[in-house]
Amino acid sequence: MPALTGPALTAALLLAFAGAAKAIDPVMTVGALRALGLPSSRTWVRLGAAAELLVGLLAAAVGWAWVWWLVAASYLAFAAFVVAALRAGTMVGSCGCFGREDTPPHPIHVVVDVALAATAAAAAQDLSSFQAAAERMATALKSGDVDTISQMYAEDARILPPGRDIIQGREAIKAFWTEDIKGMSDMALTTVDVKGLGDSDVREIGQFSGKTTGDNPQDFTGKYITIWHKAGDSWQITDDIWNLNK
Repeated sequence: MPALTGPALTAALLLAFAGAAKAIDPVMTVGALRALGLPSSRTWVRLGAAAELLVGLLAAAVGWAWVWWLVAASYLAFAAFVVAALRAGTMVGSCGCFGREDTPPHPIHVVVDVALAATAAAAAQDLSSFQAAAERMATALKSGDVDTISQMYAEDARILPPGRDIIQGREAIKAFWTEDIKGMSDMALTTVDVKGLGDSDVREIGQFSGKTTGDNPQDFTGKYITIWHKAGDSWQITDDIWNLNK
C-alpha cells in the first residue's frame, strides 16, 4: 500500500512489538499506570497490548486507512501518557511504551511518539486519497463519464487495451474511451490487491464486469493492472492494462 514507506512501516511494526512485549510481561506497564492512579489491571493491560499488536500487524500487512488512523491515535495516547507522568513527577520505573524497564519517561518519548503519530496520520491520509481516486474512476466507468475518466490519467499515460496497440497521452486515451464506452454498460470494478511501489506509486490489481450494449447484450468479466502515481495531492494513472476472461 502507499502507506508502506520506511517510516510508516517502522511505526506499525514498533507498535506491534510494543504490544507483544507488554502482553508477555505487563508488570512495568501496570506499575506505571498504578503510579498515575489509572486503571492498572493486568487483564486490561494485556487486552490493550493485544489490541496494539493487532493494529500494528494489520497496518503493516493490510494497510487500511482506518487502521492507520488507529496507529496514529495509539501514539498520541502514548505521548499523552508520558506528558502526564512528567507533569506529575511520578517516579515510575517505565512509561510502558516498550514494555521494558530501561525506558523511564523522558521528553524525547513525547517527541518520538508525536512524530510516529504524524507519520501514521500521513499514511492514513495517503491511503484515503488513493482509495477516493480509485472509487472516482470506478464510478466514472459505471456512468460512462468520459471527461472524468480521461482526467484520471496522467498527461503521458499509457493504456494497453486487449487486441490493440499501446495508446499514449491523455487526449488519445479520451478518444479511445469515448468510442469504447459506448459498447459497455453496468461496469463494476473490484480491487483485489494494492501494493506500494516506492513513496509515490501504487500498483492496483482488480477485476471488472459489465454488459455489452445492443440488441443482444452479453455479460463479460476481466481483470486489470493499473499503476497510479501521486502528483501533489492527487493520484493519476500512468499505465493501465486489462483483458477479458474467456
